[in-house]
Amino acid sequence: MNNSIPLLLFILTFTFLANCTERKSNLSPPETPSQVLNDFVRSAPFQYINLDEVKSELIEVGEEDIIYSIHNSKADEPLLGFIASMIKVEDRFYINSEKSIFEVNSEGKIKGPLTRLGKGPGEQNTRGMLLTNSEFIYVSDANNGRINRYTHNMEIADALFGFMSSMEVDLNNEQLLVYNRHSNGFAPAKPEQGLIVASTLNNLEDTLGTFMPRIIPVGYQPGVYNRTKFSINGNSQIAASYIPLPWFFLFDENQNHVQTLIMEYSIFQTMNIPSMEFFKPKGNEGFGGTMPVTGYKLMDNGDIFMIIVFKSDSASTTNEGINDVHPTNNWELIKLSASHNGTYKIAGKYRFKYTGKEHAMWGIISPPIPSDKENEFYAHNNEYIFKIVLHPSH
Repeated sequence: MNNSIPLLLFILTFTFLANCTERKSNLSPPETPSQVLNDFVRSAPFQYINLDEVKSELIEVGEEDIIYSIHNSKADEPLLGFIASMIKVEDRFYINSEKSIFEVNSEGKIKGPLTRLGKGPGEQNTRGMLLTNSEFIYVSDANNGRINRYTHNMEIADALFGFMSSMEVDLNNEQLLVYNRHSNGFAPAKPEQGLIVASTLNNLEDTLGTFMPRIIPVGYQPGVYNRTKFSINGNSQIAASYIPLPWFFLFDENQNHVQTLIMEYSIFQTMNIPSMEFFKPKGNEGFGGTMPVTGYKLMDNGDIFMIIVFKSDSASTTNEGINDVHPTNNWELIKLSASHNGTYKIAGKYRFKYTGKEHAMWGIISPPIPSDKENEFYAHNNEYIFKIVLHPSH
């Protein structure tokens, strides 16, 4: 008998058990009022991640890091009220403000508007999301029922019709994700379908698949748990979530559920997160509450950047000198990175202090966009486009 076989079996068994232990800090996922959700989580490997295990690092953003500010417009430049969304194309940024697109170069010079309000070709009638891939710039426009497409120089290309969502849409070079209007809502036409639909880039009706099941039954509240966020990377891998639930569901390029990340954080215990308990509608009674994860982005290497906003009783600047984005709110940027065996770890937790003298930094930041330099990123909030350097937390 070959003595190497029992040894090999032992190594494989030990490796399997070690991976299971690392993936599952408890024996099973939490039990929820939704059996659909309970079954869904158990359909793929899962991992608990305790966000308390890493201390937040303070990142200072100075005036030298500000690329563009709505407060510093020159006499010959357009005056903007806020920055709703931003993309980077080569060495320039495009931003969406009100219902128009503007260009900002690397020196902070702004020009525009590059689009007009209206219903004609290339015109906008909604302040939608701004996205890009290697070929086009995309601007969602629910009021006109379409997604406008432009070249990287903001010349009108064409439009994708049949877009009936609100703000949520994401894409890469192969797929486009939107809310599935057939399964969303209080009384959906096709509740058996997933809440998110993936389609080809050239036709919103060319469905590749639907995913993320409804976890609140038809006719019941809180319907907010049937609302989703999602992010697709360049490899067509997807991270998705139910808005009030701080869990990430990961999918492969064929929309197969492959992993779930269950976030645990003491801060969540202080939030007024809506209960998942089912109830029949009672007059105008809603669900209210706080959404713990306000935004996130799945990067091409599998990293996940997420934004967490939490209540604070502190003044606009805490004792630690950390700038709040609002007198009653704090926020954090958290980076999760995947290891070689597929488990995730906390690679960084960051809060920000703006050291400029003229204005405070208000408004939640966007998930960051990588620059050409290692650990350097671009981000924006309602007022600024700025540069940040994120070193791994220790």
